[in-house]
Amino acid sequence: MRVLMAGFVLLAVAGCDAPGQSAGGVVQLTPSPPPVTHRAGAATSLVEAVTKVALAKSTYHFVVVPGEGDLLKPSDGDARVQTLAGPAKSVVDGVELAGTVRTPLQQGRTPDELRLVTVLGESYAKLPEEFEKDKGKPWLPLPRNLDEELNNNLLEVHDSLAQAIAPTNYHLPIIAAGGDIHATKVEGQCVRHLAAVDLERAAEKVNGAYLKEEMEYALKSGGKTIDYELLICPGDELAELKLLVKVVGTGKVVTTEVRFSEWGKPVTIAKPADSEVFGR
Repeated sequence: MRVLMAGFVLLAVAGCDAPGQSAGGVVQLTPSPPPVTHRAGAATSLVEAVTKVALAKSTYHFVVVPGEGDLLKPSDGDARVQTLAGPAKSVVDGVELAGTVRTPLQQGRTPDELRLVTVLGESYAKLPEEFEKDKGKPWLPLPRNLDEELNNNLLEVHDSLAQAIAPTNYHLPIIAAGGDIHATKVEGQCVRHLAAVDLERAAEKVNGAYLKEEMEYALKSGGKTIDYELLICPGDELAELKLLVKVVGTGKVVTTEVRFSEWGKPVTIAKPADSEVFGR
C-alpha cells in the first residue's frame, strides 16, 4: 500500500533547494565543537551506522508530531524492528508496534484514541465502545485481503504510522539509496544532519520491489526530491527523523517529525486476547 508516497502526491511533492547548501558541499550552520558524528557527501555511511545500532537495540519509544497540513496524526507508542534476510517486502515486514493514534473516526467528532497493534504481521485496531461491532470485543482484526471500507480506512491509518515509525524499513533505506548530506549542526551532544534525497537515484539504487515501487510511484506523480533531517546522538542513536515536503503552488513546506527514545529498553507488544477480538 503506497500510503506515504500517496501522501507525497496529495501534497504535490516538488524539488526543494537545500538550505545552507553551497558548491563546497557540507556547510557548518553554526560555529560549534566538532560533531559527534560527521559524514559529508553521500548519506550511505551515516545510514549504515544508524541502522546497525537501531537493529541491534531493536526496541524503542516513538512520538509522531505532525505539522500543519500533514496527513499523519499525533501518535505515540512502542515498536520493535528485526533484522531481515533481505529488503522489506511490505510495511509490516519485521516490524511490531503498539501505538495510539489521535484522530476522529467520524467527521465532526473530537479526536478519538485509536489503539493499533501489529504482531507477527497481523494488525488490529481497538475501537471506541460506540463503534464496537460486538459488545465487549473492541479489537478489530485488519486483514489485508479484505476489501471493505472500514478495514481499508483503518489499514491506511495503521500503515501511515508504520511507515513513519519504522525507519529501518522505509526512510533509512531511501536516504541511503538517494541521499546526500548537505549540512550539519551540533545540538548539545547530538548532531543534526540535513539530507536531500534524489528520487530518481533512489529508485535506481534502492533494494527490493516494495521500496522501488514506492519511489517509481512518486516519480511518475511528479516528485523530484525529499528533504530530511536526522538528529543523531552519541552511539549513533537516532533521536529524531524529520521529513519536509514542499507543496507545489504555495511553496509551503509540510513537516512530519518522529521522535525516538528509550532505545533497547524492554517493550510489551502483544496481540489482543481472543476473547476481546471481533470475529470476521
